Amino acid sequence: MWIIDAYNVLGARPDGWWRNRMGALARLLDEIAAWRPAGETVVVMIDGWPRTEVPERSWNGLDVRYAHRRGPDGADNAIIEMVRESDDPSGMTVVTSDARLRSQVLELGAAVEGAGTFRERLDAPV
Repeated sequence: MWIIDAYNVLGARPDGWWRNRMGALARLLDEIAAWRPAGETVVVMIDGWPRTEVPERSWNGLDVRYAHRRGPDGADNAIIEMVRESDDPSGMTVVTSDARLRSQVLELGAAVEGAGTFRERLDAPV
């Protein structure tokens, strides 16, 4: 299972994504869906509340979720909770550039891939 901190991956490439966050999220979801390894569950965690442009639902095989918590660490806390509640954290890879989140999920037994490295994975030719 992969759990992706969406805004961390968007922030790994400063291409003006912040001017149209929902459009950038939709493009990112399409890129992740095209990359998704067969048979793997991929959860994309987004800070905030669902919007009509990017609803909380399945998106081309991805599980799109919103943190639903106020504050800057909403997605981080939701990701930590997912890892903590897992029967097998060793089968999870969390994609983030946040040092605190990285430390906590590693402590719980999950693997971590940096957002920049993941961005490179998405950008690599297939």
